[in-house]
Amino acid sequence: MSKDQQHNMAYFNPTAAQPRKRVGRAQLAVLEATFNENNKPSSAEREKLAAQADMPIRCVQIWFQNRRAKEKHVAAMAKAREAAEAAGAAAADQVAREGAKDKADEDSSGTPEQLSMTQ
Repeated sequence: MSKDQQHNMAYFNPTAAQPRKRVGRAQLAVLEATFNENNKPSSAEREKLAAQADMPIRCVQIWFQNRRAKEKHVAAMAKAREAAEAAGAAAADQVAREGAKDKADEDSSGTPEQLSMTQ
């Protein structure tokens, strides 16, 4: 073992941040299919998935946690978008009503010049 390797081994920190684990297409297909059936698999199901997808069990568990969070976030965004659209439609209706009312007021009252012409 070289001095550099010995030096690196002396400073091994098991709690240090590890590089991000990326999920491949085949793994993603397996995980998504399972998620669509059951978004909270049991520990036994997670073990089977980990073996099937060739991933650590902990990565499978984290993937499901993140996927549930994403689903919740997407649902909240959709609900907010619907509320905004409903508010926008209500505001547009209000503007249209006010515009129609203003138009009716103009037609009934007229300007002073228009009133003097009709007399």
